[in-house]
Amino acid sequence: MEELRAFLKGKNAQALVSLEEAGDELLAVHGLEAPSTLNTTLLNTNCIENPFRNVRSKIRRVSRWRAETNMASKWMAYALLEAERGFRRINNCKDMAKLAGILQSISPPPS
Repeated sequence: MEELRAFLKGKNAQALVSLEEAGDELLAVHGLEAPSTLNTTLLNTNCIENPFRNVRSKIRRVSRWRAETNMASKWMAYALLEAERGFRRINNCKDMAKLAGILQSISPPPS
């Protein structure tokens, strides 16, 4: 990892920032020995950033977030439901069963 950081430092500052952002989680995904067909999905943050962006766009004009009403919950529910409409199937989703098996083998079931 240090060699990669040193290499990127002189070549591409944005790539270095992305590597720093990914941090140890990048190695954790590889350490799981998850199917490589899921790398595109598991090694980026698009599945998190996209819903956040869509929620922000739906609630950006809301200016009164009063604690005494439940409107904040309703606005968030609406925004998340609208964001869900843009969700797409994970590429190679058939391999998610393999990943689930790996995760179950490394962690005990909840009691």
